Amino acid sequence: MSVHLANGMTPQIEPLTTRVDLWKHALDGYLYISAREATQADDSCEVFEYEGKNMVVDGLLELHVDDILACGEGVYSKDDVKEPVGAPTCFSERPFILLKRFKFGSVDYGDNQTFCGCQVQQTMGCSAVSSDLQRYLRRLKPLSVEKSRRRNPDEKVTPKEQSQLRGLSGGLARPANQTQPHLSASVSIAQAGSANTKVSDLLEANFAKMAADIPLKQRSH
Repeated sequence: MSVHLANGMTPQIEPLTTRVDLWKHALDGYLYISAREATQADDSCEVFEYEGKNMVVDGLLELHVDDILACGEGVYSKDDVKEPVGAPTCFSERPFILLKRFKFGSVDYGDNQTFCGCQVQQTMGCSAVSSDLQRYLRRLKPLSVEKSRRRNPDEKVTPKEQSQLRGLSGGLARPANQTQPHLSASVSIAQAGSANTKVSDLLEANFAKMAADIPLKQRSH
């Protein structure tokens, strides 16, 4: 589920923790946690005690300026959002309060979302979530290396090639840090740069660009 606030509005923090009854994550000021009381059907490893009650995390909500990405139990379409009787007690009731409290330009309940330029997709069986920055990566141009230069990978790069390498490695830094960890080593080496940068480093950066279409997949366990 993703929502976009109308007219560039920014959600206020206080209503999220009071009226929507979400918990603010201690390590991420823009991540909020939804929890409900535990039942006998819940796995014991997921249960924790809070104010004398056994609780289970049943949803998450992430903010970025005027965009919100949320996920949680039992909400697959707008028909799953329930009006609470009194204070909300579970994730499926909290979007009702949120949607009443703020004016949203759009609400998307689909399995394929775009959040901060990142494509986030959930599998049909809800067993895995993949994320990638392929649309962003398609806008990055590979380095042009002449055939004669490729035959001599140990040659030093020209100042122009060094500048182009910095540009490409800088563009690859975001996916390497966020969604394509397999690029981390190549990007780190390219960003280090030095007077001894070789043509082989240009080819390595191009290879990293070509290998950037592999998404990050997180499976339930």
